[in-house]
Amino acid sequence: MVYQILLVEDDLDLRETMLDVLNEQGYQVLAVASGQQAVKEASHHHFDLVITDIRMEGMDGLEALERTRKIQPSVSSLVVSGYASEHETLKALSLNVGGYLKKPFAVQEFLNSVADLLARRGAESERNRELLTLRRALKWSLENSARLGEELSWTSARGRPDEAGALAYRLAIALGLAPPACEQIRLATMLYPLQLSPRFRISPEALEESSIMRPIGSALSALQQPGEPLPLASRLVHLSWHLLEQRHQLGELPPAEQIPDPALRQAYEQVRQSDWESEAGQEERWGGGHNPQSSLLFLGQALEEAGDPGAAQAFTQLLAQEGLSATKVEAALGLARLSLIRQDGSGCLQWSARAVELASHLGPLSHALAQLERALLLHQAKAPQSSSELQQALSLCVSLPLAQSLAQLALGQREGLEVLLRPENRGEIGRRWTWMLGALLEVSQANEPASLLFPFARELSELLARGRLSLAARRRLLACCQQLQSVPEELVTRLLTDSEAEIRSGAQNLSTTQSQPLMRLLTLGYLQCHIGPKRVEESQWKSAKSKYMLAYLAAHRGWVNEEFLLECFWPDSGPGGRRNLHNNIYYLRKCLKAHLCEEQEPILREKEALCLNPALALWHDLDEFAGAFESGDFRRAVELYGGPFLEGCYMDWVLPIRQSLEEKHLQALGRLAQTGADQGRYQEALELSARLLSSDPASQEGHLLKMRAHLGLGQPEAAIRQYKTCERVLQEELRSEPSLALVTVYQRARHGMPDEAMEKLSH
Repeated sequence: MVYQILLVEDDLDLRETMLDVLNEQGYQVLAVASGQQAVKEASHHHFDLVITDIRMEGMDGLEALERTRKIQPSVSSLVVSGYASEHETLKALSLNVGGYLKKPFAVQEFLNSVADLLARRGAESERNRELLTLRRALKWSLENSARLGEELSWTSARGRPDEAGALAYRLAIALGLAPPACEQIRLATMLYPLQLSPRFRISPEALEESSIMRPIGSALSALQQPGEPLPLASRLVHLSWHLLEQRHQLGELPPAEQIPDPALRQAYEQVRQSDWESEAGQEERWGGGHNPQSSLLFLGQALEEAGDPGAAQAFTQLLAQEGLSATKVEAALGLARLSLIRQDGSGCLQWSARAVELASHLGPLSHALAQLERALLLHQAKAPQSSSELQQALSLCVSLPLAQSLAQLALGQREGLEVLLRPENRGEIGRRWTWMLGALLEVSQANEPASLLFPFARELSELLARGRLSLAARRRLLACCQQLQSVPEELVTRLLTDSEAEIRSGAQNLSTTQSQPLMRLLTLGYLQCHIGPKRVEESQWKSAKSKYMLAYLAAHRGWVNEEFLLECFWPDSGPGGRRNLHNNIYYLRKCLKAHLCEEQEPILREKEALCLNPALALWHDLDEFAGAFESGDFRRAVELYGGPFLEGCYMDWVLPIRQSLEEKHLQALGRLAQTGADQGRYQEALELSARLLSSDPASQEGHLLKMRAHLGLGQPEAAIRQYKTCERVLQEELRSEPSLALVTVYQRARHGMPDEAMEKLSH
């Protein structure tokens, strides 16, 4: 195993000496000159050991070590210093520093300290692996023991142990308990029926055997002592089985008002609206694959759409986290949008500039898109610098047709109109309708935007009601309406009350029809549904399964037999499953019809088959992604990929679709990175290959493209480090070796040779 070491030393001569000595021993070393650089590198690379001086300009070594530990809690540490104050010594002790060397020191003493710390780390890693294996074996045994008790009549009248465990687990998460405690509560809930049966009961001695079992035993024993106040864990066990019993009797979970404890009531209301059932038996997977930043961003955006002031808190909390990420860029843009709504011009400037600064470290594509968002926000705020910001965005977005068209539209230019009016870009118009519809009308000619009237009639009528359309835009709107045989009724009503007599007069002879609002369904990432200008709020779905049923029908266009839906959503549920299906279809219909026109039926039924009404005006990111990928428009496919399909949902039917889409997304990233490297756009190739590796760290294609990008940028040392990282990951994950292509690029890096594509381009 090749150990990875981060060396932090501001003395150039000493840093180079230590680097040479460590490299001679076969260690993989990254040397930096400041604490700030150390924290930045720790955000992007794994390290086994940090060697740091204490006293440096700016951030000192101990502060750098403290912040690095927040990113990589298990990293070992060796502090070297010529002099340490009492305060620094105490801080080093509080950080549990692994070793300490006083300058000057002998080379062998230094190497012995490093070898000792890495040997301890290796032994500790091995122990942790053994403990993890034992822990998983114990959990597997407990879960299977609990499932053996499903034949008990007590559980048949309530539900399955894994259902009760999933419900208790999600309640514990909603209450903010630590993940290990949540897992112990889940296991206690699953085992509770066994403890009530002499036939299956686990002995008290076994429940006291280990640190995992003791909290489980305490929660279960408290439930068998009537009259005593119950600890929180025991209350969650009891509540989960009680709620399942109510569901068995009522056909659905009872309302939250029945729970007297305010904290439990609030947690239950949150869980009741979530997809807790689909996570039965998936808690460990949910915990391991859950992206806290992604869910925090989703929460902030949902609160922003609902006008809830908690949105700012969610965005701010996300930005306070360590490291660089695309979600932090989105959080900064979210705060800029909130500032714009509050008419806080300085806040909009500050937060949009922060987003651009963060994105500039991610790569040229992220930088270009963040600059575009900043420019569009300043354009909406009518800021004096918006024109220059839009020109800058235009220059950065030369390889992004849709983004370039948006910047041109905001500048009042017609060049990108053809791109924006394509049917596949209706989702982009729906997202930005508050300024785009007026701008499209102003720069259009003849009846170019007439096709926009029907899907965006509600948005246009709202802009008319707010007085947000200029006279030129209203004239163009009227001209488009006069070209149509019938016009959405709400538009005609608004035009008839316009402040200009010519508009009112021109609207008098228009024939009306019911409008059909555009439904924008986003399933790449967390599910979102927008109908017209409004988003369907989480509370309106009534149940998570009705929400995911919409996603199922949208993903499987055409007729779907009820039996397939039962198998996917309520397997092995018996007669109660069909009742649940009908209830959820009712909830789904009711939710959608509240946003559609009265005559429109969103879900069609034919005997025992269902389908999403094909007459709906639907823009579905899944369809658009598939179309872009199949047509070879990989850039558009990457733009559309907002995250894993139905992120946070682990129903069996979701996983194959998610895996297929992830593979296509990785292929698209690889194709774009390959093209970028072959054409000498190495910064772009570096960003895209980094994205590929963040999704699949063992991708040899990703490592190869990133190495080529480093070579093209004149960074052979970085290419060598990338090869070593690839070597380690492949060995740990797949027990395999790098490909010949990787070895070839590695040899080019070692000999200081440029990337092959650069040689071809120069010739």
